[in-house]
Amino acid sequence: MIERLLQLSNRLQTTLRVKLMLTFVVCALLSFFTAVAIDRISKEFQKKPYISYESSKRNVQELLSELELQLESEPGAAAAVLTETSGAGGMEAYVADTSGRVLLHSPGAARTQWNVYEALIATKDAIAEPRPGQPYTLLSPIRYRGAEAYLIVSGPLVPEQAYTFPDHQLFNFILVIVLFVFYFYLFTLRKMRNIRQMNRGLNRIADGELSVRLNVASRDELGMVAKNINGMARRLEEQLERERKLEQSRMELITSVSHDLRTPLTSIIGYLTILKDQPDAAEAERKRYIENTYSKTDQLRRLIDDLFEYTKLSAGEVVLRKTEFDLINLLKQMLNEFEPIAQLQDVAIRSEWKTEPLPVLADSELIARAIDNLLINALKFSLKPGEIRIMAGTDYNGPCLCIENRGRPITKEQAEQLFDRFYKATPGEEPQPGAGLGLSITKNIVELHGGRVWLIHEAGRFQFWIALPFPR
Repeated sequence: MIERLLQLSNRLQTTLRVKLMLTFVVCALLSFFTAVAIDRISKEFQKKPYISYESSKRNVQELLSELELQLESEPGAAAAVLTETSGAGGMEAYVADTSGRVLLHSPGAARTQWNVYEALIATKDAIAEPRPGQPYTLLSPIRYRGAEAYLIVSGPLVPEQAYTFPDHQLFNFILVIVLFVFYFYLFTLRKMRNIRQMNRGLNRIADGELSVRLNVASRDELGMVAKNINGMARRLEEQLERERKLEQSRMELITSVSHDLRTPLTSIIGYLTILKDQPDAAEAERKRYIENTYSKTDQLRRLIDDLFEYTKLSAGEVVLRKTEFDLINLLKQMLNEFEPIAQLQDVAIRSEWKTEPLPVLADSELIARAIDNLLINALKFSLKPGEIRIMAGTDYNGPCLCIENRGRPITKEQAEQLFDRFYKATPGEEPQPGAGLGLSITKNIVELHGGRVWLIHEAGRFQFWIALPFPR
């Protein structure tokens, strides 16, 4: 329960709607209290003095009300009540019957008879045109000893200094609105600055400056939008970088393929020219020229096959013809054909099988192509003399294969790009033959089977791994 409350509190704190509501309430309160303070200060400067008798009238009214209440609660002690509660400030209190005869009076009161009508007229005159010392009389009907009577209170009017203040209701209303707008502008200034910053950043990103990042640290929706925009810009930048590298790889591919095509074609044309121009050449020479021509032609065929195979795999046009076969038996057949080629380049082949047989459910021709690409890559980049190790077995995911060799060390960045299309890691300045598609083809084939391929490289020691799922 406490965790939910904390999550709700955190969510409320980071919600733009709640922030705007709180800002509205705070601005309204601040504008109201500021307007009240300004109104009070302005009234102090604009007040006008005048003579007031309201205090004297109020004293008479209060004494009349107080005596009336006490006489109703203690009718038997009327004399004591008048004695205790009247006489201060020159005021007098009386109880008179309906004819005006005084029945009781407060100490110091000298009247014995009241004309009620004249008393009311005098009170009306005192209200209309008050003068200092003029008597102000109020009366109230009561019951005294079971009969109708009047309670009469009279006191002199004493002048006092008072002030009048101007009425600023419309001005105060307008002032509250102006103050609210001012405070709201002040409190939202930082947020609007963030929005303008986001707008400038978006315009720069739209103009192609993908390295721009928005620095909005708020945790509300604006902060989330800024974070998403930064993520979008980063992904676009990475995508453009990948496209740039791809375009660079394509240009390198065109250069490499042109070179790889031109070199054997030049040799083929040269050998054919010799055969055409020297029809009487010795049989041994003619045979050597024909063999060299065939070798160069086969090199062209392999290059074209790689390009065609990669195009089919990339376009998803390859249909797997899965059969269950023994991976160890396939490796033995391939190594029997590969080992003589490796020996010619002073590279030894060593194989280690952890499990035999090793059943695999896959397209045997494609798997053979993937393994052949790894073997050719290991032979091409191995140190001479050297050794290539082929290991096979199983892990908890399924059958796995490792081809290990030693070569010139490469950087971490180069290792991460080895399986990219058209990429060729060339340690040093020595150019390498081929289009740089072998490892990419291998990766596509393995992933098409639901497996994965990866490289472990350390100080010139290369281990290319293939892992396939268990047959089902």
